[in-house]
Amino acid sequence: IGRSEGWIRDLVISLIEGFRSRGECNFTAEYAEKLPIQVFLKIVDLPIGDGAKLKFLADEILRPTGKLTPQQAMQGFFDYLDGPLNARIGGDGEDLLSRIANSKIGDRALTRFEMLNMSVAVLIGGLDTVVNFLGFMMDFLAQHPAERRRLAANPVLIPIAVEEFIRRFPVVTIGRVVKQDVEYEGVTLKAGDMVMLPTVLHGLDDRENDEPMAVRFDRDVFEHSTFGNGIHRCAGIHLARSEIRITLKEWLVRIPEFEVAQHTLAVSGGGIVGSLEPLHLTWATPTYSGDAR
Repeated sequence: IGRSEGWIRDLVISLIEGFRSRGECNFTAEYAEKLPIQVFLKIVDLPIGDGAKLKFLADEILRPTGKLTPQQAMQGFFDYLDGPLNARIGGDGEDLLSRIANSKIGDRALTRFEMLNMSVAVLIGGLDTVVNFLGFMMDFLAQHPAERRRLAANPVLIPIAVEEFIRRFPVVTIGRVVKQDVEYEGVTLKAGDMVMLPTVLHGLDDRENDEPMAVRFDRDVFEHSTFGNGIHRCAGIHLARSEIRITLKEWLVRIPEFEVAQHTLAVSGGGIVGSLEPLHLTWATPTYSGDAR
């Protein structure tokens, strides 16, 4: 991920410059749905032009509209991945799908089912979670000028701000199926039960974080489960942090003053991954010259 930051920054700048002079944008469609998806498709070496199709399949799993059943959406991923995985088995590619296709558990190769499920899991994570997180973060900054101006004036705070935004705006609800009957703290869980764990509950627990609803850039400790924990910790944590940090740095130096466009409404949605869309932002066209790097 560290070696990728240069071209990720180039993409961030290109996207921002594509609408900066207009003084407004649909942040969801023109930035949030483009940056993470284009970055991730490059990492897995899949065509950028397939992003819309793959995002549709991910949405039908995470926030179903009824256009497809979850089973049909999953099969759509399996059908799509069949060719790319076949082409990479036995190869020496360094992209993420090649690594999955040729990885082993102990001394055995992955089964086809394991390979497909692992590939779908990383695709869904890369195509959706940061997309929606960015919307909540930018909505907050648009509506809280004091915090926004503090970051713009003190970019050294951006790494801390990244951790605070991750704590404050988790978007994932983690689901797990109970494998066998067990009693936990007086509650009987039966094999086959689904346990849903909204990650938002941890970061906003006042027993874990002081003033949990407030966004503060002076915290020393950030207690949350936004990226999961233990063996279920998100594999994309470093990529997500990089995308968020670079977005904040390059956006605030180019568009330091912005707000939610009047007479627009961003609607929050539930599902396995929460969403906020469409987010329309507006600003007085700023003067900018130079390179924020």
